[in-house]
Amino acid sequence: IGSTTISSVYVGAAKVWGMALVSAPAVSATGGTITTVGAYTIHTFTTSGTFTVEASGDIDVLIVGGGGGGGSRMGGGGGAGAVYHRTAYAVTAGSNAIVIGSGGVGGWAISGAGVGGSTTTAFSVSATGGGGGGHYGATSAGSGANGGGSNNSYAGGTGTLTTYTGWTGYGGNDGGGGTTATHSSAGGGGATADGVPHEGDYFGKHGGAGVLIDINGSALYWAGGGGGSSYNLGDGGDGGIGGGGGGGSNEGAPWVGLGGTSALNAGAAGSSGQHAPGGAAGENTGGGGGGGNYTDGAGGVGGSGIVIVRYLT
Repeated sequence: IGSTTISSVYVGAAKVWGMALVSAPAVSATGGTITTVGAYTIHTFTTSGTFTVEASGDIDVLIVGGGGGGGSRMGGGGGAGAVYHRTAYAVTAGSNAIVIGSGGVGGWAISGAGVGGSTTTAFSVSATGGGGGGHYGATSAGSGANGGGSNNSYAGGTGTLTTYTGWTGYGGNDGGGGTTATHSSAGGGGATADGVPHEGDYFGKHGGAGVLIDINGSALYWAGGGGGSSYNLGDGGDGGIGGGGGGGSNEGAPWVGLGGTSALNAGAAGSSGQHAPGGAAGENTGGGGGGGNYTDGAGGVGGSGIVIVRYLT
């Protein structure tokens, strides 16, 4: 949709002032998966690529880092990746590299902490990954954009968010920790909330909530923390809304991963049983993986990142 300017118009030899409609070129670009929703053209990058601008203008952008993997052996939930959002970002003709961060691998066997997620970069912004979830023998959970959840009396991971001028950032939330020796695990931090601490009982705790951003025509949450696992008859913790995977459980209910107002962006539920794995985070949501259960249930993998660009056409 172009802009309207006032210009002079010639009629014969006379110069007459009046309104002339001069349409500025709309943004034109290539790269990613291109769709159209209403008046918007949308470019979605779920893998690394190049956003090439052919005609300059303003764009809206969402950038999400990779989520951390859940821990094993009564593991804590992984922390979510950082989220950055901006409207009316001016771009000029040229190429812009897009790098999509991967989700962290979940811990495995009897002493495996989850691996932190990787960084997504675009338009000079780096959305760092979330921290991995801790496990029963860990001293603490992993730190990152949002911290992973812990087990036992150990500390949750610390969340740290970098500030970029003109961008709204979401993250910097901690994973849940504990104050007493326990068989349950805490949730990982989400984009807008800390993970829930464990309290010495057998129930896994929930991951922190993600953030609601509608940039592709759907009201979706992004970057929820992973849920912690449980023990004995306790239920696993829910993954945070926005792709967090649910925690595994032994004999209780393997609670779910939540996605928001759509079935999209939901993490997987954890499994139930003595060796039950945690649920994987939703792909390309930046969510944290769920914690795996006693004795050697693997942690769920974290959700990879994403970059979405839209502009009026």
